[in-house]
Amino acid sequence: MSPFSSPDGFKPAVAGSVPALTPAQEQPERVLVVLPNWVGDVVLATPALRAIRRRCGSARVSFLLKRPLAEVLSGSPWADELVFWPARFAAQSRPERHRGFLSLAAELRDRQFDWAVLLTNSFRSALLVRLAGVRRRIGYDRDGRGLLLTDKLLPPKADGRFVPVAMTRYYSAVARYLGCRDCGEQLELFTTEAEEAQARQVVARAGADGGRPIVVLNPGASFGPAKCWLPGRFAEVGDALAREHGAAVFIGCGPKETAIARDVATRMREPAVVLDDPVLGLGPMKALLRRAALL
Repeated sequence: MSPFSSPDGFKPAVAGSVPALTPAQEQPERVLVVLPNWVGDVVLATPALRAIRRRCGSARVSFLLKRPLAEVLSGSPWADELVFWPARFAAQSRPERHRGFLSLAAELRDRQFDWAVLLTNSFRSALLVRLAGVRRRIGYDRDGRGLLLTDKLLPPKADGRFVPVAMTRYYSAVARYLGCRDCGEQLELFTTEAEEAQARQVVARAGADGGRPIVVLNPGASFGPAKCWLPGRFAEVGDALAREHGAAVFIGCGPKETAIARDVATRMREPAVVLDDPVLGLGPMKALLRRAALL
């Protein structure tokens, strides 16, 4: 085990013997970056993604991610292409899901990637890049996947438990291991002109394009009530902001969160716009948040 220091205080170690050349000494031609699986985690990974793009220079950089997350990175200059995990429909049989996984591995093998940089901790992602024959497979040694990696980073533990680390630093430590000098901590997203136009339409329809401050409430969460604040309290905050600051209140939601968004709106005494007809996508939502005084 060799130490690997990170200037922000997070110091993972590198397990086992690293090949003769460290990633910092190599210049790959084709790089696959396996992205996190959740919207918030992709956003928190943006400093690392920016640094990896800069580090890889003229190399072809591909991002592997879930298709619904593509809009999070729309407009970004950091990837030459996006590659998507196969859809995991509940109706599919296990053999059908396995065939989709193996087909993706074969597709990646044909592209002959030099590096696979895993920002996920999953066993599945490590197995995929091993089956794809990627020469150098870099990631954290977690979920029992150490044998599938060539470069294994060990996050710190205390009493046998992983120590919680800010995710921005967690991802940036991987980038620094690749030789990225300055990741920074500034989160960064981009928008396209089409997304900006859609946001302008949303604001105009609500009559909020006359200089009123825009507030976006986001009451939903992927794991349900355990992560949600009470709808009545969102409503109280929305009403207070509308009365005291003249705010135009928008309530965002995902496809599975329309009920809670509508519940907040019905509890409010001041007018609010629920972004549910149709549900505003992640791309135009970024453009709306650019205009918001508060989320």
